Amino acid sequence: MTERHPAETTGDLSAVLAFAWSPAAYMDASWWCEDWLPPSLFERLRENPRSRRHLSNFLLRTLGLGDGGVIGRDSPEADLALVEGRRLQRLVVLAGVTLLSGHIARVLRGPDRRRIKDALGDADYEFAVRRGRLLLQQAKVKGGVPGVDLSDSEGVDEASRRCGVASLATALQDAPAAVVRRVQLKLPRTFVERHWEPLGPRSAEFLRLFRLLDRQVQEA
Repeated sequence: MTERHPAETTGDLSAVLAFAWSPAAYMDASWWCEDWLPPSLFERLRENPRSRRHLSNFLLRTLGLGDGGVIGRDSPEADLALVEGRRLQRLVVLAGVTLLSGHIARVLRGPDRRRIKDALGDADYEFAVRRGRLLLQQAKVKGGVPGVDLSDSEGVDEASRRCGVASLATALQDAPAAVVRRVQLKLPRTFVERHWEPLGPRSAEFLRLFRLLDRQVQEA
């Protein structure tokens, strides 16, 4: 194991504890129920450390998160589980277009290609075409994606989202349930409810893929 600088170790411990005990700090707002408090008040309260602690205790009880969310820093899933929420959402987007990169690259007709670019956005389309297949090779991700439909713009967007969330579910399928549940809270609720389904017993492949994608985000 690589020796860590003391300051880095302290930061790691803070991240581990916040992940386990402070879900209010990172939970996507879509998980908040209006019956609990108005969403606008929730957003204000979680900006304050003291009220955020009370909100987190409430969420731990109400969502049944339990006390199993302390992830070992040396576990294979730790780096991915501890990624900040917005960055994780970005990685899910990139995982989706990467997994679809072969399908996207095969669409050569001008109007169809333009439709896919419009659905994904120019930057993510270019990422898929220029880097996607190489990243899949580097991560040793094998096998196709079932049920892909790129026949219309809505289908492209939905397929990309499904592939991205399923990639994350696959990467974390061997992690404890309490850890997985906390990671799910970082994503929009509808993403999880519709698309959280592992793509088979392939966690090592997809953990490698997310490490490569995270490197791409850091270098961008």
